Amino acid sequence: MLSINEKYKRYDDTKWTVPATNPNTVSTANAILLSYLKDELLLFPQSIESKNDPTCPQLLIYAETIQPLFISMNASVPFSRADFFQLLGDITTQIQYYRRRGYAYVGFDAKDIVQIKFADGTPSKYAIFNDQYVYRLKTHNKWELQIIYMKGTGPQFCSPELTQKIADHLFPITLHSNAGYYGFGKYVEFMLSFCPNNGRSSRQKLQGFLDRCFHPDEDERKLLYL
Repeated sequence: MLSINEKYKRYDDTKWTVPATNPNTVSTANAILLSYLKDELLLFPQSIESKNDPTCPQLLIYAETIQPLFISMNASVPFSRADFFQLLGDITTQIQYYRRRGYAYVGFDAKDIVQIKFADGTPSKYAIFNDQYVYRLKTHNKWELQIIYMKGTGPQFCSPELTQKIADHLFPITLHSNAGYYGFGKYVEFMLSFCPNNGRSSRQKLQGFLDRCFHPDEDERKLLYL
């Protein structure tokens, strides 16, 4: 599996590259990430031949910087309300994109959320650049997925059910496909702390959506639609 830092490299002063899919070495989930970046998130990316591996082309992205969002966060400079809702909209769209293709996130790490900044003043875009917490939904039951094994304590932001099952080493783990919505809600709460006044006005607007993410009944959990 590619690490997050291997998934994008500076090409020159105005462009970055992301390795596209090599079916022999790259997971299907990563192929969906490349498809999402090219078809949904970014404007006019180009495919070019890789200098190191002609069988694995690269996606060329015109951007000023690409880096994990948490690196650019600064408590003394609040995350603007506009950027906050752009972030939530982009991540929601990505989660839905994967779900329509039979995959679901079970959780998130803050370091996996990437900010793409553009030199021409176009609003930043945001994406999850790691597929380690993406799992295929069961073919006979689209409401369940199975985790054969997971290292460590699991995602930074995830459902209490997953946290407990990992702690109890109950592998393989069968999980509801809505489990990741709880983790997304926890990430939203985390990001609110970087907004002006700790995101109090945004939290009021979002409270109903957060309540749906955190619903105790997994069947009733809903994605944070904006």
